[in-house]
Amino acid sequence: MKKKFASSFNAKPSPKNTGALAMMAQKAVDEFDILPELQKFIRPHREHEFEQLLENIRNEGVRDPLVTFLLDGRKVLVDGHHRWKAIQQIQSEGARVDYSEKNLDIQTIDQAKDWMIDNQLGRRNLTEAERTYYVGLRYNHEKIKDAKTQQEPLGKFFRTGDKAKEIGLQNDMTDRSVRNAAQYAQGLDLIGEIAPETKEAVLKGETKIKKADLQAIAAGKVAPEAILAKTQPKTDPKTGAPENQTTELRMPVKDRVIQQGLSNEEVKKLNSAYDKTEQVIRQLIKSGYPKAEIRWMLSQAVAKTKK
Repeated sequence: MKKKFASSFNAKPSPKNTGALAMMAQKAVDEFDILPELQKFIRPHREHEFEQLLENIRNEGVRDPLVTFLLDGRKVLVDGHHRWKAIQQIQSEGARVDYSEKNLDIQTIDQAKDWMIDNQLGRRNLTEAERTYYVGLRYNHEKIKDAKTQQEPLGKFFRTGDKAKEIGLQNDMTDRSVRNAAQYAQGLDLIGEIAPETKEAVLKGETKIKKADLQAIAAGKVAPEAILAKTQPKTDPKTGAPENQTTELRMPVKDRVIQQGLSNEEVKKLNSAYDKTEQVIRQLIKSGYPKAEIRWMLSQAVAKTKK
């Protein structure tokens, strides 16, 4: 049974990792350490997802435990960041929130990163960009760990073929696709250093950057700024105002309907139909046809495909 915890209750962290589900009183402020170096291993929430999470917690409480591990006596949060943010918001309104904690039996930051990446890859509602990114992160992180172990320049003794094949088997990808994903992730991280909002939009499926462009950034063939310039809206030479863009409408159909339960064959049909009508959509936007109406028509097409 979960206990109810007031935000003013003082609790001491468990002295060691037990791997068991810990039911303990929590403070609403500064209870967990959230390390900046773990931020990129956290899947960003879409606005509507966070609003839904708030509503669920208000109505049902927190069903899943917040996952932590102990590092130098501090409790570091590795899963449940969005739940924790929602808990803090609700408690700041004066309400009590029921929640529990699970302590992982791990000792290092590297182990935490491995766990977080695998946890993200286990989600069923990842966009194509997110899955590619996390597979690439997994491979790149293995290279970094190997470099630390060997005390040599990055990757000198790393058996790239073996590790790429292993990660590929785990994620239904070829070893070549895994290495391409690694460059994709590296390039997107470099984009994120300059424009974090663009990186987040790419992962959410709201903005599209070609894989080849991100791989070129990773290989040092092109500067991130040059690729970022391609994603900026063009301006009307007469008025200086942004021209209507089709970025949102042109994102892969798979990313737009991934949470609607369509099969691979249905997605292929939608992609094929979308390719044939993209020019028409562009013309509609150029002529001033409301984007909201176009999105509505697309949603109706998706609904018919599911019937």
